[in-house]
Amino acid sequence: MKRFLQFFLAILLVFINLSNSAPVAGNDALKEAVYEINPPTTDLNWLVIEYFDIETSSYQQFDVAIELFGSIAPKTTENFHKISNGIKALLPNAEDKSEAMTLIYGGTEISIIKPDEYVQMGDVLPIVPSFSTFGYSFPDETHQVTFDRPGRVAMAKTNGDENGCQFFITTNALPSYNDEYVIFGQVVEGLDMFIEKVQYLNKNKLPAGLEYAAKIIYSRSVTLHHDNIEGAKEEYLAQVADYRSGKVTEKNSMKFNPMLRSKQYEQHMELVTNSDKKISNDNVVHVESSQAEKIGGNKSHYSSNPIEVLAVLICKLLIIGAVGYSLNYIYTKNKNKILSKFGSGAGSGSDYKVVGLRHN
Repeated sequence: MKRFLQFFLAILLVFINLSNSAPVAGNDALKEAVYEINPPTTDLNWLVIEYFDIETSSYQQFDVAIELFGSIAPKTTENFHKISNGIKALLPNAEDKSEAMTLIYGGTEISIIKPDEYVQMGDVLPIVPSFSTFGYSFPDETHQVTFDRPGRVAMAKTNGDENGCQFFITTNALPSYNDEYVIFGQVVEGLDMFIEKVQYLNKNKLPAGLEYAAKIIYSRSVTLHHDNIEGAKEEYLAQVADYRSGKVTEKNSMKFNPMLRSKQYEQHMELVTNSDKKISNDNVVHVESSQAEKIGGNKSHYSSNPIEVLAVLICKLLIIGAVGYSLNYIYTKNKNKILSKFGSGAGSGSDYKVVGLRHN
């Protein structure tokens, strides 16, 4: 009996560890590798993400830094930059600017989680199918950057090539997404937390009373100073063309480890301009209404992890087996006493004992 219990506990611990761990070690896309260089960075964005940590049974926070590629996707970057800092918007039925509401990424939930693919967020106005600073939506701007590494920041689509306010951050290389979504940034700080924690929040059943698994609680973008961004863009395009033709050099390639902070992050911090702009009613965006439905929806949905499902199933079977084995063992050892206690013919009348009642 002792050996069986030891075996049972060992198997149970193995499957618990498999269930609670993120399968990152065997994924080559999550190791340091050499990639083509990124486009020139024109803006930096910071997000603070709050998520429910099952290990501490509490909400935890971490910082995210994103390099924005306004050199090749200026319109997409501008849209993201403005919403990050907050923008005033009038709903279709509003009469004047005094009814304008502030739309900002800070305070919005992470709405879609697909483990080993991406996490989607940024729905600042759920009551309409789409919203952007350029109107209802705007078309794809470029497909220059590819989904060759984790941490790509790209626009989510409401329909066809219509981009609004929602965006997603990849947690893996997704080459099948090339030419389908506009990449306008790269996570350079905090990507490890998306990979290790946030993308597996579908495994965690929230305690009663908690409304969200993760959300953005702060967002901010700033512009970097460049003397010749057009020249930098042309140089980038030439270098990437060489890289993709097989002429890999130190100038057109870079090492990137998604689990560590990018070296470029510290360099760009020196270029950050001191900008403390306030949200005003001077430039109000009018929200356009539409009957178009969102493709895929914008409500939270979490995929099932097959490792967890298998682990839970096996654990339940082991528990049932252990309970059954224990009951059978107890019954076999005490068969005569049990049968005599219930008046079975297996024992004689002498097996009965008088138990005195104790009164306090």
